[in-house]
Amino acid sequence: MFEGLINISFISILILFDKYAHKEFEEVYKNLNLYFIILLFLYFILSGLKNIYRVATIKLYSPMTRALAEIFLDPFICLYTLYRDSEHDSNFWVFYGSNIFCLIIMTFCSCIYNDFIVLYCCGLEYDTYSEVAKRSVSIEMDHNLNESIDMESDNESQLSFRKK
Repeated sequence: MFEGLINISFISILILFDKYAHKEFEEVYKNLNLYFIILLFLYFILSGLKNIYRVATIKLYSPMTRALAEIFLDPFICLYTLYRDSEHDSNFWVFYGSNIFCLIIMTFCSCIYNDFIVLYCCGLEYDTYSEVAKRSVSIEMDHNLNESIDMESDNESQLSFRKK
């Protein structure tokens, strides 16, 4: 809510003091039609739903899980911009290739951090959810087995004591 208020205040200041922005705003106001109003209304609705999704996701999951959901789409967005833009120079390919490479590495590492991908090498699986759950079940089974053995030995000792 505060972000929206700050954006409205900055846009208002921009429109008042920037002549180019003022001319653009006048053009939009002159060409205001039903199609534009419907698209603006849809934009407000979809923005609201996106913000509700963000709040609900943060309440249910960790912020890192929310970041994973957003970072997963970044390589695809970059590929779309490559497809959309047609003119490229040689420096662009170096920048773009390194950008895509870094985005893919970040997505892969985020999947590892959130236990969507478990690497069974160099002990990286030790603190994952699945391995901790396996260890807790085996420890509980060992504990129950030890308790049953102790109870049997206690029962045997009590029976031998009664026989005497």
